[in-house]
Amino acid sequence: MGEIKNVRRAALDILMRMEKENGEGYSNRLIDSAISKNSFEGADRALLSQIVSGVTERRITLDYVIGKFSKTPVEKLDTDARCLLRMGIYQLRYLDRIPSHAAVNETVNLARSRSRGFINAILRSYLRADNVKLPEKPDDLRLSVAYSAPRELAARLISLFGVA
Repeated sequence: MGEIKNVRRAALDILMRMEKENGEGYSNRLIDSAISKNSFEGADRALLSQIVSGVTERRITLDYVIGKFSKTPVEKLDTDARCLLRMGIYQLRYLDRIPSHAAVNETVNLARSRSRGFINAILRSYLRADNVKLPEKPDDLRLSVAYSAPRELAARLISLFGVA
C-alpha cells in the first residue's frame, strides 16, 4: 500500500502543477516525467496515468459534484484541497477497482493537517449520498456537467444542433 501513496502523491503533484499553470502543463509529459523519476511500473504506472488523465478530463463534472457537498465554492478552495477532492471523488465515482475506504484514506492522508477534516467530510458525504444527480436544466449546464465540457461549448452545440 506504500507505493500507492507515492503514486497518489505524484498524481497530486502533477495536478497541482497543472492547476497553478492554468492547464498549461502537458499532462502526458508530466506523467512520463513522474514515471521515470519514481520508476513506476505496471499497475502503479497505470494508476498514475488514470488518475491524472481522468481528473483532467472530468474536471467540470468533478467540480460540480464537489460543489454539491462543499459550502465553499470550488474555485475558492486552496489548490491542494481542490486537487485532492477532485482526485478523491474521481476515484470514488469512476474507479471501481479501488475500495472506497482506501480512496478516502489515501486522499485524506495526502492532505495538509488543516484541511484533512474538511476533505474527509466531503468525501464521506459523497459516499453517504445515494446518487448525485446532474442538473436537468438549463440544457447547456446539463450537457456541460454530463460531458465535462465548457458550458460555452455546450451552448454553441445546442444552438447548432438542438437538444436531443
